[in-house]
Amino acid sequence: HYLPYDTEAFKKIALAVLKENNISYILNSRVKEVNLEGGTIKSIVVNCGNDLKKINCSAIIDCSGVSIISELANQPLLNSGLYQSAAIVFKISNIDISSEFGVNILLAKQVNMFSSNEKKKKSFHSAHIVPGSFKNNSAKFKMGIPVKVTDDKDNHDILKRIGEELVQEFFEILKKEIGAFKGSTLDHIADDIGIRVQKRPIGKYVLEEADITKCRKFPNAVAKSAWPIEEWNEDLKVTISQSKENDWYEIPKEALLSKKINNLFFGGKNISATDRAIGSARVMGVCLQTGFSAGKIALEFVKNSFK
Repeated sequence: HYLPYDTEAFKKIALAVLKENNISYILNSRVKEVNLEGGTIKSIVVNCGNDLKKINCSAIIDCSGVSIISELANQPLLNSGLYQSAAIVFKISNIDISSEFGVNILLAKQVNMFSSNEKKKKSFHSAHIVPGSFKNNSAKFKMGIPVKVTDDKDNHDILKRIGEELVQEFFEILKKEIGAFKGSTLDHIADDIGIRVQKRPIGKYVLEEADITKCRKFPNAVAKSAWPIEEWNEDLKVTISQSKENDWYEIPKEALLSKKINNLFFGGKNISATDRAIGSARVMGVCLQTGFSAGKIALEFVKNSFK
């Protein structure tokens, strides 16, 4: 089971909460430097366009999905070098049909006509509506990118370029081949691609596959889930490993705590988990829980530091 939600509505609510609580934030920036004293992060340096900004830290939460803070602090990481396939999200408007179900039926009927190129066909076959996104004849779509995801520094740019090219070609075929799309417009391609899994930090506890398949419970759990282990390969095919029926697993607080840095915490896809375990714990419902929990843990840490 899942609960669809409008990402733009969620973004507006989140920004409103920040404004209401006088919390400042910086967009379109990148952490360049982490300054440690003993086992504590004292400050970070952020690249904001052409400017470098130093930010002092009482606590820091890394929910980057790529362990940027742990890596810059020279902490050991859980990395494979080769990861699950990436995807790209885009929005199409003015679709002449009345339901999300109807759009999916049209796509299913046309998939074999999309392309004779094997890689493109795999990508086009993976395209589907983001559940719950169909509204006012507009919908968001998600499509896999048939390129390996690696730790190479140029990999992200390659994935983004190929993903955007595939979306443009996919959209033109929809307009040409499906009557309901003839007057449609490609309104938006996501600013970034969706990376399902990359390197993760080593926490005080590393969530493992057995914790999920055996539905392990913890006395200090901060999140729970019944989502299966879901792994997407380069061929854009998914392997599903289910756990016990009518049961769930839990994520302990220690999977959100750095093993060696006392004021570093983790959330989202950046929690301490093996490749197989993060295949379940990376989905949005779980990321929302671990992100919220990381905020509470960090706040408690700061309050205790000033007692």
